[in-house]
Amino acid sequence: EGKDGILSLNADLYENDDQGGVAHLIYSSDLLDSVFSKEERAKYKKVRLEKGVKTKVFYTSQKTAIPSDDSGERIKIDSEKYPITCDISIYKDRVRIGILGKKLSGIFIKSQDLANTLRSLFNLAHDSINKK
Repeated sequence: EGKDGILSLNADLYENDDQGGVAHLIYSSDLLDSVFSKEERAKYKKVRLEKGVKTKVFYTSQKTAIPSDDSGERIKIDSEKYPITCDISIYKDRVRIGILGKKLSGIFIKSQDLANTLRSLFNLAHDSINKK
C-alpha cells in the first residue's frame, strides 16, 4: 500500500530476464507527477528502455502533451470525458495497477489470461482511435 507499495510493484513489472516487447500503459501524467518525483519516474523508464521495451500509451494531462518518439507511441485522451485515476501497465504476462486516487495502493497480477484480455481491450480502443 501507499507510494512505496506502488514503487515496489513497478520494480516487479520488469524484474526478470525478459527483453524487448511492448508494454501497454494507461495513466494520468498529472497524477503521476503529483505522486512521484521526476527521479522516481525516470528510474523505471530507464529500466524499461535498457530492456528494449517499447510502449503503447493512452494518457491524460491538463498540463502537457507527451509526443510519441522512438521509445513508444503515445495517444492523449480527453480527461474530462475519460478520467483516469490509475496507472496501468500490461507487459508480457504481468499486470500492474497503481491506484492514484484518494488512497494510494497497488495491485500486481501475473496471469497470461488477464494480460491478454486487457491487452485486447487496449488494442480495441487503440484501433478505434486510429480509424478516426
